Formats: sequence, C-alpha cells, structure tokens
Amino acid sequence: MEIGESLQICLTTTVENLNFLSSSTYILADGTFQFRPRYFYQLYTFHGTWNEHFIPCVFALLPNKKETTYTRALQMLRHMCREKNFSLHSELIHFDLEDAMLSSCRHVFPDAKIKACNFHVGQTWHKKLQQIGFAAEFQSNSETSTWLKSFFGLPALDLHEAED
Repeated sequence: MEIGESLQICLTTTVENLNFLSSSTYILADGTFQFRPRYFYQLYTFHGTWNEHFIPCVFALLPNKKETTYTRALQMLRHMCREKNFSLHSELIHFDLEDAMLSSCRHVFPDAKIKACNFHVGQTWHKKLQQIGFAAEFQSNSETSTWLKSFFGLPALDLHEAED
C-alpha cells in the first residue's frame, strides 16, 4: 500500500500483482464512483491481461478526478513497481474516456499507445446526439438513424477499412 502525501491517494496491491501488471503489454484502467469508501471520490482500478481476460491488479482510491490526481496516482504506481525492480512500460493503455486521465497517461507513459474504451466513446457520442437534437431521429427506424448508428462501429475498424 502506498499513500500520497499532499493528495489523499491510496494505492493497494500485492507484489505479485505489480509483477503481473508490469509484464502485461495491455493495461485496462477504469474508474467508478458507485463503489468506493465514504471519504474518497473515486475507486480507480488497473487491470493486466492474461489469456484475453482482464485481471484487476491495483486499486487506487482517489479524492477527485483532476489531472494532477491522476498523474500523481500513475507516478505512485510506477514508483511502487520500481521499488520492486519491475518496469511498468505497457504498449497499450485502455481507459475510460476522460480528458484528465488521457493527459495524465500521455505524461506518465509517453511511449504507450493510449485508447479510450468503446463503451465510453459510444456513451459520449450518444449524449452529444441528444444535445444537438438528434435523440428522436436516432431512436426512429429511418435511414438517418441507421446512418447515425453506423458511426458507433467506426472505432472497431482498422484505419484502412474506413472509407471517406
């Protein structure tokens, strides 16, 4: 367990989990506000991959969702790995769609490929369609509805498969 000084951040894990996460080429990170202790704002989890399964390895209790908090938590995680002689250099980091976490990942892991979760991307697009007045059209069975819904599959395509 590591507790941040000025920011009230608490990371919990085991040596085995740090080793597993460090050896994973693909890390999934996700936060929840629903299941967390009373005095923390968010529980953020970091998962490693094994046989196409995500294994939770590190649990971070965070006081807010500011970029400085995410950056500090990621730095603490790297520090914990270094203390055990593990190198946390993932090729791909997949996380929920949040600008603050995106900036923090780019800062702490500049060489990693960073992707947003398709579920969260779709959720954001759906909210935007509602904001700009396309909610009724999206729900209908029209040609426009089919066209709008096709956008949700774009993140799954390779770049060369998408047409102009």
